[in-house]
Amino acid sequence: MSSSEKPSSKGQAWFCTTGLPSDIVVEVDDMTFHLHKFPLMSKSRKLHELITQQEAEAVTHSAVPHEEDDEDE
Repeated sequence: MSSSEKPSSKGQAWFCTTGLPSDIVVEVDDMTFHLHKFPLMSKSRKLHELITQQEAEAVTHSAVPHEEDDEDE
C-alpha cells in the first residue's frame, strides 16, 4: 500500500481508500477486507494462482450455454 492509500473501516469491513473500486473481498473470521488484486498478485504467488484460477473458472462458466438457451433452438 502506498502512502496515498489509507485503510478505512466500516464496522467489521476494511476498505482501501484509493477512490478505485476493490476487486477482491477477503474474509478472515468475522472481518471483511475489500482489496485490489494487482498489488496482492504482485506480492504473493499463492494469491496470484488463486485469483487467476478463479477468473479462469468465471470465464469458463460464462461461456457455457444455459439450459434456457438450448430450449430456444
